[in-house]
Amino acid sequence: MQPVYLQLTAESEESKAEETIVLSNETLLQKFTIHFSILPWNGGKVAKRDCVKYFDYDKMKCKPCLRTRDTGDYFIMDKEGRRKSLGRYFIDTKIPASDRDGQLLLADGSHIMWIIGGRISEFYKVSSETKRVLRVSVQEKEEN
Repeated sequence: MQPVYLQLTAESEESKAEETIVLSNETLLQKFTIHFSILPWNGGKVAKRDCVKYFDYDKMKCKPCLRTRDTGDYFIMDKEGRRKSLGRYFIDTKIPASDRDGQLLLADGSHIMWIIGGRISEFYKVSSETKRVLRVSVQEKEEN
């Protein structure tokens, strides 16, 4: 399946750069409404909500990609930087094997930023040094 590209435009006057988010599973994405925005960050608290996450945009090495799992996927578990493979995480958290291939992920290369509906990688969490954030909002579409 060919990836689908979504243009992102920064919402601040200071950063007019356009970025691209790669969407690699168009069929899966038809089940969700997803909003992205790049925003300046001036500190403050990040709201704890399952459907909206904030990521330190300047730590991203590749273009963020919404996709399902791939060989070599991992994320950072804690502030000490310990890595865990996505496969091991699915086993440890008892995600049924039948659900693993359909799990939507936000990835920066092989580094999983967010297991949609679950954890985010410690590496991308917003901190006092954060200058810009990627805000991602995901809602499941209503079935008619």
